[in-house]
Amino acid sequence: LGSPIYIVLPWERMVQEEAQPTSADEALHSIEQTQDVCRDTLLRIDACSSSTEETLAGIRSTLEKWDTMKARFSEALDRALMRAADELRSQYVDAQPPKGLPMARFAHGLDGEAHGFSDPQQI
Repeated sequence: LGSPIYIVLPWERMVQEEAQPTSADEALHSIEQTQDVCRDTLLRIDACSSSTEETLAGIRSTLEKWDTMKARFSEALDRALMRAADELRSQYVDAQPPKGLPMARFAHGLDGEAHGFSDPQQI
């Protein structure tokens, strides 16, 4: 199929180039360079970590606002439904069927008023 592809990372290249120091001073210099690279890497990780924490704090704040809005909307909806139910209940309680014989405009039935019938005489 072909030869495998190798990716050499910068720190690997540095390790390969400085694998064979010729003296103690060169070895010390190589160690200091490696430490500098590690410090830079740690600083970048810390920067990313703080950025991530800020992003998560923003997300949490937004989610709290959404939860508050959902709770307020739910309460408003519950109150509106209770008012509608109370209104329907009061209409049902107030609307009682007439007792006795039909009188006045209902004496001729529900269509009597539409035809202009007068109220019946009471005897």
